Amino acid sequence: MKDLRFLTNGLRAGLLSIAAAASVLAQTTPWQLTTLTSFVSISEESGAYPYSGVVIGKGGVLYGVDPSTFGAGGGNGVVYQLVPPASPGGAWTENVRYLFPGFEPVGIGPLGGLVFGGNGVIYGTTSKGGTSGDGIVFSLVPTPGDYYWPLKVLYNFAGDTDGASPQSSLVIGKGGVLYGTTLYGGTGQCFVYEQPTGCGTVFSLTPPKSPGGAWTEAVLYTFTGKGDGAQPNGIALNPGGVLYGTTQVDGIASCLNGQGCGTVFSLTPPSAPGGSWTLDTIYQFGSSPDAAHPEAAVLIDGGVLYGSTGQGGQLGFGTVFSLAPPAAPGGAWTETILYDFVNPFVEGSIPHGLTLGRNGVIYGTNEAGGSLRNGTVFSLTPPTAAGGSWTAQALYTFTGGDDGSTPLGTLVIGNSGVLYGTTGSGGSIANGTVFQLAP
Repeated sequence: MKDLRFLTNGLRAGLLSIAAAASVLAQTTPWQLTTLTSFVSISEESGAYPYSGVVIGKGGVLYGVDPSTFGAGGGNGVVYQLVPPASPGGAWTENVRYLFPGFEPVGIGPLGGLVFGGNGVIYGTTSKGGTSGDGIVFSLVPTPGDYYWPLKVLYNFAGDTDGASPQSSLVIGKGGVLYGTTLYGGTGQCFVYEQPTGCGTVFSLTPPKSPGGAWTEAVLYTFTGKGDGAQPNGIALNPGGVLYGTTQVDGIASCLNGQGCGTVFSLTPPSAPGGSWTLDTIYQFGSSPDAAHPEAAVLIDGGVLYGSTGQGGQLGFGTVFSLAPPAAPGGAWTETILYDFVNPFVEGSIPHGLTLGRNGVIYGTNEAGGSLRNGTVFSLTPPTAAGGSWTAQALYTFTGGDDGSTPLGTLVIGNSGVLYGTTGSGGSIANGTVFQLAP
């Protein structure tokens, strides 16, 4: 394709095909960011500091959680709803659908995102609170006509062998079974800030056989911190029922503060009911220039896993990687660094969760970096030929003003390829935003 800067007159410009001209526009037209809401937190009726992204419900309505209320950083968190305007260009309407009161047995501090069940019920977790203070799994039933929707505690973590502090989104499997991770707890022995704690768990929560019964929690795996990993992030579920996930630390190589650099694991269900799940550590991250310390779940496309690490790479600013399955059973998975963030003041740094778009394009957020050091939204386009390089593009650089700062959550894709996400700070009074980024 010709570069328009070298066309010196209208005749030569006219020789370009319409398709070529459209391609130029597609590459040079900037993405447009719109702040849908700024969390003002002037009272308990608004949240603050969103850590996770949003999910899209019927009619394009967005749902999310904030772990805090009040501008000073106190409070217990909310579940919020953002309703799109009736006509284009209008204001979105924010509604708080649940306000965590902060007393037992209801949890506080929801950090993981929400997920919709097949019946329209919303499921989520809180990182703290509950009867033992170690977090809960909850359901929220949308109820037309009610401002606050009824919340039900499905499970209280005891902070012991069953796990503690769920901080990632749940996934839903066959039969409505919920799967998730806890950052701490379990039978393993790890240390956080020199204090002993469990190394984390993967758990399932099975719905009751009859309405109104109790959900049943099962610990599918307890991390030991001895090569298998510790402090698991969220998980992904493949069609065969196998769970894939990452751990923030442990492995072979020593990275941050002498800890391992993290792992990627698979967790395979038993062949017969009542059997044990089988964990395989399919990759252990090494020290630079390898990726290190994943901070989010992987995504699955055609059996290949894609993920990001907040550190590692040549200069330590983070990477996006892929893991291709072995050609034969029992073989090694193949890691490829798809992109190494070596220019943080342009591309950003410390990537978080990834989202898969059309034609294999991957979208993600960088917590920091960019020209103003407030984070970026980026895309990664796969090569046109096998063995080629992926192409990174910073779609938007946050200014730290009304548009927000520090995007932490995973993006979601709406109609016409529009991206929706959150920022953990910034906005009108620096308590975070929900934004829309349109191509």
